[in-house]
Amino acid sequence: MSVCGRAKGKKSSACKVRLADRIGQDELKLAQKKFYPDIGVRVEWTQTDKSGGESGRDPVLLVFQMNLPLWHDSYRAAERQAKANLISAMQQKKDTENSLAAQVASVLYDLEESQRKINLYGNIIPSIEQLINASETAYRAGTVDFLGLLDSQKMLLQYMLDYQRVLTDNRQKLAELELLVGSEMSADGNLQFFERY
Repeated sequence: MSVCGRAKGKKSSACKVRLADRIGQDELKLAQKKFYPDIGVRVEWTQTDKSGGESGRDPVLLVFQMNLPLWHDSYRAAERQAKANLISAMQQKKDTENSLAAQVASVLYDLEESQRKINLYGNIIPSIEQLINASETAYRAGTVDFLGLLDSQKMLLQYMLDYQRVLTDNRQKLAELELLVGSEMSADGNLQFFERY
């Protein structure tokens, strides 16, 4: 299942909209049933007083009841209102799904971008460490001044700080995606588990 599909299935706002859609469908069915006659049958039993001449003979009645739908205009208005409510709920459902899909796509893009930067810094930092080792050797040999060595150290610290910031951003985006999807995602740094929507 795609990430967007998981989000549509579990996000509470999507669930609320689906519930409103289902309620709208049920209200429409109910409004359409008001055009049919309401027929009922019931049995009634009445206990009589023992003081009368027919004591012990309690009457049992079989009652047939029929309500005819005479107010068609009000029933049609109720049906039109139910249809309008259903259309509104369906549009709200579609809007919520589109909004959720856009949010997931944006977070996935940001997550992939931060993963690309993590990989980039993972390749740059070892190179800078090698540069510092070479600068230290050159400083001991007297071919590089102390400021050159400090610049190399400063560059390494800056890249390491940037790497930590990108790593933090990556984890925040992963948490944001988990919030949108409603389930825990893998944090192994590999985005292969994300299916495209």
